[in-house]
Amino acid sequence: MLWKQILLLLGLFNIVPAARNLRRNLPATIQWSVKDNQVFMEDQPVNLKGITWNGLNSDTLSFFGLWKHSLEFYMDQLKNQNFNAILVPFSAEWSYYHRNTKPFHSTISNDFECINKTSIQILDLFFEKTRRKNLMVVLNLNRLHKDFMTDVWIDEPEYPINVFYNSWFNLLDIYHESKNLLGIDIFGEPFGRANFNLNNTFNWANFAEEFLDAIHTRYPSNSWLFFIEGIEYGTSFKNNTFQFNGKPYANRIVYTPHVYDDQFPDAYTKKTSVDELYLQWNNNFGFLVDQNKSVLITNCKSRSNIWLNFFSTYVSQKNLANIFLWEVNNDPTNGIFYDDWQTFDDSKLSIINSIQPNATHFYINAL
Repeated sequence: MLWKQILLLLGLFNIVPAARNLRRNLPATIQWSVKDNQVFMEDQPVNLKGITWNGLNSDTLSFFGLWKHSLEFYMDQLKNQNFNAILVPFSAEWSYYHRNTKPFHSTISNDFECINKTSIQILDLFFEKTRRKNLMVVLNLNRLHKDFMTDVWIDEPEYPINVFYNSWFNLLDIYHESKNLLGIDIFGEPFGRANFNLNNTFNWANFAEEFLDAIHTRYPSNSWLFFIEGIEYGTSFKNNTFQFNGKPYANRIVYTPHVYDDQFPDAYTKKTSVDELYLQWNNNFGFLVDQNKSVLITNCKSRSNIWLNFFSTYVSQKNLANIFLWEVNNDPTNGIFYDDWQTFDDSKLSIINSIQPNATHFYINAL
């Protein structure tokens, strides 16, 4: 396939500007793997209790909430609640065009360490602080534009395929030796023309394989987990055509569905039974667990505690304890905080604690 040859060449040759402190092919600091829905760190089982922290995927050009509190404040709050991993979405536009831009003062005004820093310097600070606090990090190329969602990058003239790849290389060339880089999430919520039709011009499974081949070629010593979202805004793996058997990274593939209650507009009434909810989740991603694939939910949005309790019961029955449900914000559908950005939503904490009661306490700096 011509695309595959081109993408592998992109992985073999450095076509991005020289990255800061670029050091290639040194031994990876931590070896990650998955088996039967269990995550392993250096062959030791670990339990993940994660959260998403948006901002670098928006025109804020920094982490959300720094107008209220500091990076240090939020990390300490999360540690106190036994969160041990943070998923960081970014946009291709930010990585390729704006990472060396300084955010507006108003967006970072309550973190004096971030003031006058460029966006990438703030991410440097984030990595330094998470390492020190033994928090793991997952990077996620969440979308192309920083201001709005788009279809996959086909027909986006300012984001040809090499820009997509270089948006990843710009960051991984810098952070590929970070001890606490747990994984990379290829692309956020593919929709539109993304599909599993083998005869289609854009097959999501084929692209994922080509991308991971190129990443493995460029960073052969690293052993991150590879997060792959479903189509239809990340929700569905029905009729998927993923074929990773025989790949050197086959034991590091994690399927990461997103789950939204607006898929079931009648979920709060008698019109939708619990059996119907379970059937939909089974059809979208639960069947992967039955096939001994590794599944880790990385996004959940709901206004209903009734729906959330059904969902919590389902994922517990499926043994999906490793999970990234909420976000560092005060949105009632997916935020972990109330309006003050410091008081936790106890109902959401209760749900995630029931799903993942035994989060691993990492000691990164001891490795």
